[in-house]
Amino acid sequence: MSQKLRKFVFGSLNQIYDICFITLMILLLMLAAYTRWDSQQVYTRADPIQYIEYKPSPPEMMSFEELQRINPDVIAWLTIYDTNIDYPVVQSKQDNQHYLNRNPMGEPESCGSIFLDYRCNPNFTDFNTIVYGHHMEKHKMFGDLDKFMDEDFWNTHEYGNLIYDAQNHGLQFVAMLQVDAFDPLIYRPHVNGESARVQYINHIYEQAAYIRGVDTNTLRELQAEDSEKSFSESRTAPITPDDHIILFSTCSTDITNGRYILVAKLLDRPVENPFPDEKRQGTGIDSTKVLAMIGKWSAERWILTLIILIIFVLLLYFISTYLYKRKLEGEDTNDQNEEHS
Repeated sequence: MSQKLRKFVFGSLNQIYDICFITLMILLLMLAAYTRWDSQQVYTRADPIQYIEYKPSPPEMMSFEELQRINPDVIAWLTIYDTNIDYPVVQSKQDNQHYLNRNPMGEPESCGSIFLDYRCNPNFTDFNTIVYGHHMEKHKMFGDLDKFMDEDFWNTHEYGNLIYDAQNHGLQFVAMLQVDAFDPLIYRPHVNGESARVQYINHIYEQAAYIRGVDTNTLRELQAEDSEKSFSESRTAPITPDDHIILFSTCSTDITNGRYILVAKLLDRPVENPFPDEKRQGTGIDSTKVLAMIGKWSAERWILTLIILIIFVLLLYFISTYLYKRKLEGEDTNDQNEEHS
């Protein structure tokens, strides 16, 4: 093999290797950007701002009725003050799996919805009503429930709001729990009868990290002194068998099969938001300006961008090959001149 041919073969192989490496890096970069974009879309679609136009304002609830026309399973609107929890509440007629992966419009969505246990009365007339939601990062869905595990936050955040049947109701948060997902008592609906309700209330107190207006350590000391006495007999206990309570449940990452449960007492009257200047946290696309821009791209635009990048790489390859051939021709001419001289 001549020196010129050897140079051309090894030079071409080297260029092909470089072009393949560059192409691979571009494809990996595109894949990383797409993965980041796709992940961000989950949080974007889970943001309550997606549904804020449908938030009811009693007595005029036309926007909420419009949402109910889109999906008749929408039954209420939940707001927990000074958090990002500001969502419609839905209830499936079949099971509790239906809205794990469907949004309030009824469309398939991995972030799911805030949904009422299908066994509970949609009018919130049960003694205990259970509401579920995914625990997500960036303050989405029930991602802010774990804030109530902080004692300062618990002490300064007592109220929320629930709108259903065109009526505005207050929520008073009376207990914060961390329990096992397979707790057979806490997730039991339709607790009827005073003795059963007292047992249920006691179980809440036993599992509670915080109880509104009650020092949990003192309460447990009193109960330890007299095991016959139930927690619910304390005059300062905030829950009675005649109340209607709502348990907001989400996953806890602290323990295996753990669940956070924020227990609220349903009030007949609305409670004014004590944080009127609160700012919604984590809304919109949480990324750089570039990622915010490409976050709105369609799949077709991604494919077009990929095609353009591949064409650009091929163009670089042909240009570099042409310049390399010119270089070889120049070196060959110089070698011939040296031989003649």
